[in-house]
Amino acid sequence: MISMYILCKLNDTDYAYPIFSQFDNYEKAFDEALISCGYFLDQDMQIDIAENRKRISAQAEDNFFVTEIIEFDENKGSHILIWHHAYNEVGFDILYIGTQDECLQRKRQEIRKILDDISDGNNEDLDVENCNVIDTGEEWEVFSVVEIERI
Repeated sequence: MISMYILCKLNDTDYAYPIFSQFDNYEKAFDEALISCGYFLDQDMQIDIAENRKRISAQAEDNFFVTEIIEFDENKGSHILIWHHAYNEVGFDILYIGTQDECLQRKRQEIRKILDDISDGNNEDLDVENCNVIDTGEEWEVFSVVEIERI
């Protein structure tokens, strides 16, 4: 298994637009997470390191910046389907690694499954083929397809 690391970043105003960076070792990803949190706000803030140094976050008053480092095998495909939720805290997970088409198909399956299970939210005009955000009524569930960089 060839391990790479994807750093997932999310702030408190752009729930649907995470930023992803890829690294060939954990230390580089961790350093970038710390730097990103440090640049988050120019005021008093608290930086937390949790989940065995895989989740680094910054908080100042009502503002936050969250990063998570996830290890993956770059040989499993060309793209990664990453899910995250936001509002009731933030969490990221890799759902699938494969071709771009496989990741897009899996994303549509996941979105249909969520829509079948919820009755709240604002999803009446949702285009399952092209959307990436589901409003569950409690939080947002977001799906991103990311191309694997060959570093």
